[in-house]
Amino acid sequence: MILLDEKDFLGKGSHKKCYKHPNDSSKCIKMAYSDEGWKDLKRELEYIKIMNRKCKDYSVLPKYYGGVKTNLGNGYVYDFIVNHDGSICITLEDIIQDEQLFSDMYDVLVEKLRELKHTLIENEIITMGLWPENIIIQYTDKNNFTLRLINDMGSAALIPLEYYISHVAKLRIKKRWTRFLATLKTHYGSALVDKLVEEIA
Repeated sequence: MILLDEKDFLGKGSHKKCYKHPNDSSKCIKMAYSDEGWKDLKRELEYIKIMNRKCKDYSVLPKYYGGVKTNLGNGYVYDFIVNHDGSICITLEDIIQDEQLFSDMYDVLVEKLRELKHTLIENEIITMGLWPENIIIQYTDKNNFTLRLINDMGSAALIPLEYYISHVAKLRIKKRWTRFLATLKTHYGSALVDKLVEEIA
C-alpha cells in the first residue's frame, strides 16, 4: 500500500489526477476520479499492451510501470517527466502564451515540432488528439530540449484498425496533426502562430 497525501499532489485534468510517487521521485501515479477517467486509463493501458508487442520507439511517451494500491484507490505508475535538473517541464501552451519566450524559441520549436511529427508517423504513435497543453518541453541539458507527449494515448474506436494496419495508423496520425494545426490557429491565433503552422504543416 502506497500512502499519498497533499504534498504529493501534482495536478489534475478533467477526469484524472496525478501524484508524485512518494518512494521514487522519477515516477508519478495517475488516478481516475470519474467514469470518464477510468475509461481514459483503460484505453491507455490497452494501447500500452499493443505498443509492447511492436518494435517501435515510444520514448516520446512516458513509460508505464504497472498498477499500485494506494490509500486513495487504485493508481497507475508512469515516468514523471522532468528537466535534467529536476525542475518541472513547461508545455508548448506555456511557450505560445508567452510572447517573448515564443519569439526567442521560435526557430528551434519549428525544428522540434517537425521532428515530433516525423516521430509520431514513423513509429505509428496513436493519440486521441494533440493539444499544446499535453506537449511538454523537457530540457535534457541546459541548452537542449526534446518534446514529449503526456495523456490521451490510444484510440477510442470500437475496432481500432490503426493498431494493426500501418497505412491506417499513418493516415490517422496525419489527420490528428492537421487538427492540431487548426487548434493552434483557432485558440492561440497570432501572426507568429500562423507562421509556425505554415512551417510545420
